[in-house]
Amino acid sequence: PEFTNHFTYDENIYAGYALFGNDAGRYSYQLGLRAEYSDITTLLRETNENNNTKYLDFFPSAHFTYKLTEKDNIQLSYSRRIRRPGFWQLNPFRTFSDNRNIWSGNPNLKPVYTNSFETGYLRFWNKASFNANVYYRHSTDVFQRIERVDSSGVSFSRPENFAKNDAFGLEIIGMYSAASWFNINGSLNFFRSITEGEAYGIFCN
Repeated sequence: PEFTNHFTYDENIYAGYALFGNDAGRYSYQLGLRAEYSDITTLLRETNENNNTKYLDFFPSAHFTYKLTEKDNIQLSYSRRIRRPGFWQLNPFRTFSDNRNIWSGNPNLKPVYTNSFETGYLRFWNKASFNANVYYRHSTDVFQRIERVDSSGVSFSRPENFAKNDAFGLEIIGMYSAASWFNINGSLNFFRSITEGEAYGIFCN
């Protein structure tokens, strides 16, 4: 019975969004705003550990395009994004691979929020296209698994919100239509990702 896990997860997300765009000659743009209200409840029935989280978020976005020629475009964009923890990461039930390694989820995990900025160049041909983008993404409340060892040598591991992440890079995408039924696609992504933060008084990166 001590290894029985009855976990109830209830997620309700209510959302609405609005978009506005216009095309004015060489310039075009699209502005958007999405609102989300999240209501998430978890219950570990074995211990009656109940957790209810409610939060309201707004996610703006903006996309701008300038036509250098009919086949050459420059694009700028911004968006705010969310990544919620999965139910398995919220489940506080303790499991172990042996009696010195205990693993659990964390019902108090917060979602990760990311502000994304991109600028790029887009080129069209009759049967092909080329797209190169430079991007920067800043994320907060990043969660990773933290392991702690108590005085008896038992290891406890669970995910924690403790860090921020900065990622930047260059993405190149190409497409060629060899025939109406055959397309060739390729992409390259050169990037660097830096994660750093503080957990239990210790700086990590």
